[in-house]
Amino acid sequence: MNVFKVLANGDGSINEPNISAFLAYLLDPNQDHGLRFEFLCRFLSQVDIKDFRPEKYDYEIILEQAFRDENSELKKREIVDIIILCFDSNKGNYKEIVATNIINTQKQLKYVFLIENKVNNSAKKEEQLYNQF
Repeated sequence: MNVFKVLANGDGSINEPNISAFLAYLLDPNQDHGLRFEFLCRFLSQVDIKDFRPEKYDYEIILEQAFRDENSELKKREIVDIIILCFDSNKGNYKEIVATNIINTQKQLKYVFLIENKVNNSAKKEEQLYNQF
């Protein structure tokens, strides 16, 4: 069952940016939905990374980000619906974390997850995911 397709059957309209915003909200453990890491952990459980535990990292969720391959002859922009940036974090002593974060404002990027969603099968473009990668 595709809940988004069901919602689109009513009077409201549903489009990729709406779905992306909704998914990004649920994926972000820092939002006020009360799920904390639950949705993110279940979603990322499909990713095959050895010993990956989502709750060990800090996250930034970005919507509708455009990338351009400067090495390509076409220099075509590729827009990714949702990007999950996963940063190393010190999950040790809380007081130590606060001081460390204030002193060292740089985060080390550990993983990047790109999410492309489609409302309709016809919206899929040939080699879109390959080009985005």
